[in-house]
Amino acid sequence: MKIKIFAGFISAAVFGCLCAGAESPQIIKVSEIKSGMKGYGLTVFKGTTIEKFDVEVIDVLKNLMPKQDFILVRCFHKRLEHANIIQGMSGSPVYIEGKLAGALSLGLAEFAKDPIAGVTPIESMLDDMRKNLPQETFIPEKNTGSQYQYCKTPLMASGLTVLSIEKFKAKFDEMGFTFVQAGGRGEASESGGALKPGSAVAMDLIRGDLNVSGVGTVTWVDGDNMVVFGHPAFNGGAISMPMSDAYIHEIIASSLMSFKLGSPVKEVGTFLQDRPSGVSGKIGRKCDNMARLNVKVAANSGKNVTDYKFEIVDHGSLTPLLLLMSAFNSLNTAEGSAFTQTTLEYGISLKFKGLDEFRFADVCQGDNILDIVMPALMLFNNPFKKLSLEKADFDFAVSRKKSTAVIETAWPEFVEVKPGGEMIINVLLKPFDEKSAKKQLSVKIPENL
Repeated sequence: MKIKIFAGFISAAVFGCLCAGAESPQIIKVSEIKSGMKGYGLTVFKGTTIEKFDVEVIDVLKNLMPKQDFILVRCFHKRLEHANIIQGMSGSPVYIEGKLAGALSLGLAEFAKDPIAGVTPIESMLDDMRKNLPQETFIPEKNTGSQYQYCKTPLMASGLTVLSIEKFKAKFDEMGFTFVQAGGRGEASESGGALKPGSAVAMDLIRGDLNVSGVGTVTWVDGDNMVVFGHPAFNGGAISMPMSDAYIHEIIASSLMSFKLGSPVKEVGTFLQDRPSGVSGKIGRKCDNMARLNVKVAANSGKNVTDYKFEIVDHGSLTPLLLLMSAFNSLNTAEGSAFTQTTLEYGISLKFKGLDEFRFADVCQGDNILDIVMPALMLFNNPFKKLSLEKADFDFAVSRKKSTAVIETAWPEFVEVKPGGEMIINVLLKPFDEKSAKKQLSVKIPENL
């Protein structure tokens, strides 16, 4: 009986040491891993408590992706037997024979019947972290086209309307995110303390009247250095994004794909690299790369004014999309789905670091709101200089009247016009929900023709 108690004490002590990250665990190389080896993984299924699940190696899949091997494992836990592999488990550290092998990251198929997963080798993750490649913007890759897919990162969204999710879901799906309607930022009392291997972690994209954060799991911690996910978040290259600890409310089981329902709690560091085999960052570093966004929606001839305030990450691949989604969501919140049938007069100002303010204004229909972000997209993707956004202001004046018209026909008033004269053009317009009306346009003809 004493032997069993002592063995259990030693086992608990080892497990606690690994979770605490007091020192880097030993690493097992892919070349050392054989079929039938046993081990365990760490993740959070509820709250902030890190739990252990058992694994058995099925095999090593050589060069499954370019220059990248994966360890195929079967997982054992009552939660996984019911829910299968869960979105949000990405990054869960997997230990084989007591040594860190890598991060759970790969799902084999939707509607899978067995909790079988791919593990990104820790060697690849640490190599990517140490490269410290120069800052640049990567074009996000689509997370489709193969039966082997990285586990999508659940994107916890609070304050996001159903119409906004429908509008932007496909774009975020391509990047490897999947929207989950969740609660806002958690209370400080829900924090799990210092991040450890197996802790739930969040990457904050938007904060304020709208909160959007991707939730995953910590793989490795060494001092203030850490790696997570075991796959890219969105192939962002060098990034600077807030890192928060996270609270997991529950596991939502689904035959299609189960996911963790969670909330970010408090900022604890900054993510710095988003690379093919994982995301790395610094614990304790304050993120100073959030742009302020203010959106004002005025309706009923300016009598009803609603203000929305946000912080959004500054990254060339994401910022225009986040600006547009925040603006769309603000209009949808203030005016309901009917805003798509309105006319919008808008003014936009963008302040980039080291540059004067850019301002532009226009009129569009509510169902053409995508047009408003085009100038910002052109600025972010300009071929001359990398821009860093400090502040953005969007002002909308909403008119319930849909000011559109279709040109039914047009004809000249005169057959001939002398150089320097004026050509009168008659245009028959059919306004929305009104009778057709004739308008005349005058065109000055150059004298040197």
